Amino acid sequence: MSIEDPTGSMMIGTHEPTTGLSLDTIVLPLAGVSDADATCQAVRPYLSTTAEVIVVHVIEKTEGGIDSASIEQRKLRADRIFDRCRTLAPSVGRITNTLTYHTDVVGSILDTAENRNADAVVFTPRDAHRFVKLVSGDIAFDLIHRAACPVLIVPSSGSNA
Repeated sequence: MSIEDPTGSMMIGTHEPTTGLSLDTIVLPLAGVSDADATCQAVRPYLSTTAEVIVVHVIEKTEGGIDSASIEQRKLRADRIFDRCRTLAPSVGRITNTLTYHTDVVGSILDTAENRNADAVVFTPRDAHRFVKLVSGDIAFDLIHRAACPVLIVPSSGSNA
């Protein structure tokens, strides 16, 4: 069972993979290594063996600020994230890694989805305290409300929600 949001920007459904849901090309935004592990495990049941998974990691550029890590360190982190996604390889048709540099993380993810004609952006919710979301913004909220394509939120396998 799935319920469509009247705005068409979000799907709410059961915790079980929905048969008939066709996700041929998805964008899978990943923030870190643990996020990659949880997301790849959670999304696997929803994918067909012919699906294309476009893994996106955005290196956020700061406007006029000092970055916490060098660009080389951030690229190495992205490589570790992409390596973790290889666990999906036997389950899907193709995995494409996309590394972008942008001041607008959500905009970069959505641009990738649009440019690649993705059927959906798929992610698992990330743990964050309310204060962190208040200060830094809520990427999940922005993805849902700014996306032109469907956004599918898949509960992580350890989640009770």
